[in-house]
Amino acid sequence: MKDKFALIKAKEWPGSENVSKEGPYRRTWRLLRSDPVALISMVVIALLLIMAIFAPWVAPYSPNEIVAQPLQKSSGAHWLGTDESGRDILSRLIYGARISMSVAIGAQILVSFIGFWMGLLAGYMGGWVDRVVSFIIQVFASFPYLLFAMALMFAMGSGIINLFLAIGLLSWASTARVIRTQVMSLKHREFVDASWMMGASHYWIMTKHLLPNVLPSIIVLATMGIPGAIMAEATLSYLGLGVQIPTASWGQMIQAAQPNIRTFPQYSLATGFIMVISVLAFNLFGDRLRDALDPRLGSR
Repeated sequence: MKDKFALIKAKEWPGSENVSKEGPYRRTWRLLRSDPVALISMVVIALLLIMAIFAPWVAPYSPNEIVAQPLQKSSGAHWLGTDESGRDILSRLIYGARISMSVAIGAQILVSFIGFWMGLLAGYMGGWVDRVVSFIIQVFASFPYLLFAMALMFAMGSGIINLFLAIGLLSWASTARVIRTQVMSLKHREFVDASWMMGASHYWIMTKHLLPNVLPSIIVLATMGIPGAIMAEATLSYLGLGVQIPTASWGQMIQAAQPNIRTFPQYSLATGFIMVISVLAFNLFGDRLRDALDPRLGSR
């Protein structure tokens, strides 16, 4: 009878006998590496991270070194030419990746931390705690994001640390909403009730049972939030509220290229191109990662 059931199952779901033995992380990796879009996105993201981490070894020149005459065209020595001060544009783009990646990833770590705990408290505790936390979430979700980020930067001052604090402190509401909804559906599951009956504390249940179950959603939300953080950093730096001259930043470079956009368009085009590629890669990877982590696609 058991063999007959296994045969019927194999006929109905081809490959299910292999998938059932597959762990969630191995399954996610299998789905990602079989998707060309996900693979290309991962390669682009890996290259961006390599540029950011190893910028002093990858960049041909120092980002603030004057190496030639201003606004020189592309050449063998300067692949993208030089900027208005005679600095190598390619080198500044590479160092700009370090700023954008560090601010975006740092902001998303802060967003994930605040969003997880706020959503967890609201969803797990319920009652008046849920009402208070949900009101706070609603208040932050109703903020005009960019306007309040500008105001916060005015109050705290410019700088990389203040930049990712401003982005992180104003971006956690959507993450908290998702976590709250998931926790509300998880807290009445059998494994949570069993832990509660065995005398487990609230902290134990939240960190040992609820956190592992919502962690995939946190990873996906953080990945898909990085493009918005990159654009926010570029916008604030473009407006002069983020990274200050002479530090290389993509937003500050676009602002510096604006006066010469007609006579020397490659400066702004190169900076805009790498920003578009970065945002697109993270968006596509986050979308594919969400699909790969979706438990409803277990038969894939």
